[in-house]
Amino acid sequence: MSGIETCLKLKNISETQDIPVIFVTSSENQEEECWEAGAVDFIKKPTNSETLYRRVRAHITMKLQHDLLNQKVFLDDLTKVFNRRYFDAHFSKMERSALREKVDYALLLIDIDYFKQYNDLYGHVQGDTVLNLVAQTITNSLQRPTDFVARYGGEEFVVVLPHTSTEGAICVADKIKQNVVDLGILHRYSEYDFVTISIGGATLQPYVNNKNTLQIADEKMYESKMQGRNQVCF
Repeated sequence: MSGIETCLKLKNISETQDIPVIFVTSSENQEEECWEAGAVDFIKKPTNSETLYRRVRAHITMKLQHDLLNQKVFLDDLTKVFNRRYFDAHFSKMERSALREKVDYALLLIDIDYFKQYNDLYGHVQGDTVLNLVAQTITNSLQRPTDFVARYGGEEFVVVLPHTSTEGAICVADKIKQNVVDLGILHRYSEYDFVTISIGGATLQPYVNNKNTLQIADEKMYESKMQGRNQVCF
């Protein structure tokens, strides 16, 4: 695989599209092609080691600054997981990437059961503590760096699982649900006596006619509520 082909592949995958790529080549005719492939810099051979070092360092610094800015823009102030803005900005691109690569892609929509009643009984400060604990528990339940959780709004969270089948997503959802129960947070208004969550899931499958994945997950989450809460529905 050539350098240009490698760069194009990186730019077509949502998880790697922001990696800065520098071309170092002796070719006199490929500069425009490299820019079009998504390069951030182009260096002709023979190279000076000091120049190469400084250019690489400059692009790494710019990437770190860009990532820091994104953290401020895309992180939820309370829970420090990604926010709705990040999800909205990235999920449609991830869906397109999954369809293009012909791989499954799973989505979990999570809602804390009886959260309004919890806030009314225990107070909003304690409610914020629960939001933080649940967000951290969801994060700790994810095993791969490509998986991510975002606070979707209020007491709702969304989990994105790239390259994941329905069976795999159900395993992750069951693990998250049980880990929240294991926190043992008392909740007098819950029939389970503890804070629980309801999870709805959907899988984007490239070889079937897909409805809106998020809409399906939302419908399934409502179904899990109707089945008694503390449930996983796909």
